[in-house]
Amino acid sequence: MTLPTLGRFGEAMAIADDALNVARAHANPFWIAQAYTGYGRAFTETEPVRALHTFRLGLAYTRQHRLPRFESFIASGAAVLEAVHGDLDEALTLFTTSIDSFQQAGNTTDLAITFARLARFFNRTGRPEIAATLYGAITHHPIIHVNIVFAVAIDHVRNTLDTITFDHCVATGAAMTTTEAVHYAHSHIEAVRSELAATP
Repeated sequence: MTLPTLGRFGEAMAIADDALNVARAHANPFWIAQAYTGYGRAFTETEPVRALHTFRLGLAYTRQHRLPRFESFIASGAAVLEAVHGDLDEALTLFTTSIDSFQQAGNTTDLAITFARLARFFNRTGRPEIAATLYGAITHHPIIHVNIVFAVAIDHVRNTLDTITFDHCVATGAAMTTTEAVHYAHSHIEAVRSELAATP
């Protein structure tokens, strides 16, 4: 599950099928859920439609077997892909699910990863100031500084905004508590949802 975060997609893809097959052979729900998570992450950048299909299977599996922890992991990864290759409203729901779950569990690492994915979403949809603010909220977390894909997105945000605006947004996010950052994320997710509802 960690290899894609480090940009080692080739290695992750090479073992994805075997990992899922071995997990299924042992019929252990925990391992199967973990394998679905890793499989989707492995193919997210190179074969996003394939990854989304796997994430959807994983979500159904974790819900059937009542594995909320893995449902949150998968929802976080699936949200980014749903926004581009699937259902945007579902993407917003999945982001919300992950954020709430990780906050309630005190899981700051995966909350930071979800904020990073949400920042990528806002960058991709032409909202760089929101992306920069979310980046600021998680700059202190070490996992963010080894996430290759996120680094590329933030470079784009930095180049889109002028230096003063970028630095101001990052500072604003950095000054937020975790609870404030969660409220900030929710408010902008709901703003996008409202825009969708108002679109004929």
